[in-house]
Amino acid sequence: AGPTAGPTTPDDICPEDIQIIHVEPEDLTGPDLPPLIIKSRDLSSVVLKLTKLVSTTVSKVFVEFVNGYARQCLAYDYLEWNTIDTDFTVQCMQQVPLSIVTLYVVDDSVPNSGVVIPECCHADPPPGSNIVKYTFKIYCVSQCPEDE
Repeated sequence: AGPTAGPTTPDDICPEDIQIIHVEPEDLTGPDLPPLIIKSRDLSSVVLKLTKLVSTTVSKVFVEFVNGYARQCLAYDYLEWNTIDTDFTVQCMQQVPLSIVTLYVVDDSVPNSGVVIPECCHADPPPGSNIVKYTFKIYCVSQCPEDE
């Protein structure tokens, strides 16, 4: 079977394709590796997979992104991790081929952060204030040069 047309699936992970652009509270650092993997992409959208952060203190992750013209939010419970599908599709901006994805991580090891989970996430029950907000820039076109 030869190559087929359609979205490309990168074989090698290009570290520049997913960049952390903001962490709140600001005294925290981002994860060593982004908990997101690009599964496939084209100029209009990217299919991402959320990976589990290596942590014993994280209980939930809320993922906020734009799909079409609407903000969407998905909730992932760490207790149900092995039984859930963590793939989701984000739309790329029309002007520039990238998308912004924000993770709200409920982490018991984080002191009161003041981070608020957006209403569209329907956090139920609403988690306490032990929340870290990671904002990632996702490129819809690989930022790494292709090998010739």
